[in-house]
Amino acid sequence: RRAFVVSQVALAFVLLLSAGLLLVSFQRLLAVDPGFSAEHVLTGHLTPIESRSPDDAALRAYAARVVARLRSLPGVEHAGVTSFLPFSFHNSSSVIIPEGYVPGPGESVVSPHQLYVTAGYLEAMRVPLRRGRFFTDSDTAGAPRVIIIDERLAERFWPGLDPIGRRMYQPQSPEALLNPGPDTEYMQVVGVVAPVKLRGLVEGEDARAGAYYIPYDQSPRRSLGFAIRTHGDGPLGTAA
Repeated sequence: RRAFVVSQVALAFVLLLSAGLLLVSFQRLLAVDPGFSAEHVLTGHLTPIESRSPDDAALRAYAARVVARLRSLPGVEHAGVTSFLPFSFHNSSSVIIPEGYVPGPGESVVSPHQLYVTAGYLEAMRVPLRRGRFFTDSDTAGAPRVIIIDERLAERFWPGLDPIGRRMYQPQSPEALLNPGPDTEYMQVVGVVAPVKLRGLVEGEDARAGAYYIPYDQSPRRSLGFAIRTHGDGPLGTAA
């Protein structure tokens, strides 16, 4: 009986320590800044039917109609579209290169998170703007191509420098990594934002690469995530 009591006390002590460590870890996790504000925000996901939105022009028109309707709702402060909502499973990444960039010996290319967003999305998520500007409704398919990058990517390619006005491109082939051809489409950096936790509050190695944002109209996607920021009594009154 004595051995049984000692074993019970020892086991209870181990469980108590484990619970305490778990609570401390959870408190630290809650203190992590995700890079955006989720309060008063509604999110959702839509996939336009291919037969009704068969091409890029139809996808642009669909997204524009839905965003306009959302913005007109009472209580909506900002609304926008993204191809990748934080902590969702629709993430993608792609290699991007600054114009004239020469990698160091043994340096590998980076493949940051790529997001296609409309005007209003970053504002709805209250992602802090560090330099430049957010996208506007004038960043259309026919307008000059632009891009917003986060601070991680800015520090990777232009440490200590201002990236605004510089150009980047997405290589379409291995040969175009360092020798872009005449058909290469360049995007001008118009803004730098704070890093956003996209895959979880605790991120792995991919967090070092950063992220970049491209106007939705300049490269439409079929998978649409919506972010809607409300004011007043909060999102519940707007949800219906």
